Amino acid sequence: MFSSCRKWVYDEELDGVQFEKYRYSISDNDTVSIIGYINENKVINGIPCAAGWVHFTSDMKLKMFCLSQNTQINTVMLPTGTWVVSNYTDDLLVVVFPEDTMIGVLPVKGGGNSKGVQTAFYNNGNVKSFFPFKKFEYHGNKYKKSILNSIKLNEEGEIID
Repeated sequence: MFSSCRKWVYDEELDGVQFEKYRYSISDNDTVSIIGYINENKVINGIPCAAGWVHFTSDMKLKMFCLSQNTQINTVMLPTGTWVVSNYTDDLLVVVFPEDTMIGVLPVKGGGNSKGVQTAFYNNGNVKSFFPFKKFEYHGNKYKKSILNSIKLNEEGEIID
């Protein structure tokens, strides 16, 4: 298997998106992804993306990006500055919140931009996994702050021990 990146293409539009620069990532002579830099906030595929780096699948579906405004993706309301770091689907959404965030009684760790601490959601909007930024109690059980061990929940929102 051979992987490489093509040269940067500057100041061009691709699939209706104006880029300062973009390039293709190639594996075995097939495009596997596209990474580009946009100079201003832009709605792409119906999602408000912040100026900066935006990653796409080979068919120009958003893959990794930062939100320029509060937005609902699937059934999850996300704040401005949230990085969507997965090729989001109807089944799974993985994000990095811009700062520590409370989701109900769950203290969800945020920060770190695209390489920050990740939180996953089920398609029903319930949290699938997160890292707590402080101690908390949930259904009578106590949990510690941690960036090493995530808390996992089932689709009904119950913590899996």
